[in-house]
Amino acid sequence: MKQLLAICLSCLLLSSCKEGWTDEYKEAYLSTCMEEARRSTFPDSAKAAAYCQCSMESLMAHYQTIEELLINKDSLAVRDEFQACHDKVTAQ
Repeated sequence: MKQLLAICLSCLLLSSCKEGWTDEYKEAYLSTCMEEARRSTFPDSAKAAAYCQCSMESLMAHYQTIEELLINKDSLAVRDEFQACHDKVTAQ
């Protein structure tokens, strides 16, 4: 999951980090997340989409800007959020 976060964040670095979660950031996150999730964890597209939507909503709830997320990308809270989404989708 750490690799997934790194890939998603790399995609978002192309734009200004001080903005909030614009539609462009959301689309970039979901697109990158879907590719990685389908390749590494959830081959099923519906589960990958559910995981990516859950993780994005969790990140948006905790971090108001991409800059905040980047500063805290290695925090336990981020890993816990990804794990909670993974567990939720796996249980479905």
